Amino acid sequence: MGPLLNLPDPVEGSFLDRFFKSTASMDPLERAAYLENDQEMEVSHSVAATAGDTEVSFNF
Repeated sequence: MGPLLNLPDPVEGSFLDRFFKSTASMDPLERAAYLENDQEMEVSHSVAATAGDTEVSFNF
């Protein structure tokens, strides 16, 4: 997430906007804990991970 802090301001009210405002005074470990416990991030990840847009390769 660190490099994202160097980008232009996120869209007002977006996830990144809320994340940056909520974690502005946190250190990296606290930010990681915030993400691990964030319900919106969990739901978004679950939706993206189960969308089926990428075929799974078992040849690795």
